Amino acid sequence: MKVGMTSRNPLWLSGLSGLALAVILTIGTVGAVRYGLPPLVVSVTGRLILLVFVLFFSVVEIPLMVVALRRIVSSSTSVWVPTVTHAAFVFFAAFYAAPYTLLTGQIWVGVALASLSLIRLGISLVFVSL
Repeated sequence: MKVGMTSRNPLWLSGLSGLALAVILTIGTVGAVRYGLPPLVVSVTGRLILLVFVLFFSVVEIPLMVVALRRIVSSSTSVWVPTVTHAAFVFFAAFYAAPYTLLTGQIWVGVALASLSLIRLGISLVFVSL
């Protein structure tokens, strides 16, 4: 499925769309916390356990999905499957951060978790090419 250097554009576009969705979700969760949603997890231990759990899944998924994206790119005959999967991969850092932000009320930690979308975008653009 390698077409040439111009084929990197679909990855940029899908990555930016995943990033845009991540920003929208993050703004929504920050707004919900900021304007009245009370935190359900208030203990420091509970917050730490939840942070480790969310951070673990968000970071461990990165190399697994890079390998999966490379396989999808090499085996797919359509450009849509890899690009939609790539957008979802970039978006899912914010998807993991949203419950943490909503449950704990810690906005800056939630935003930091959601910003892993940028790391995911950069890593996927380096290691995956159409």
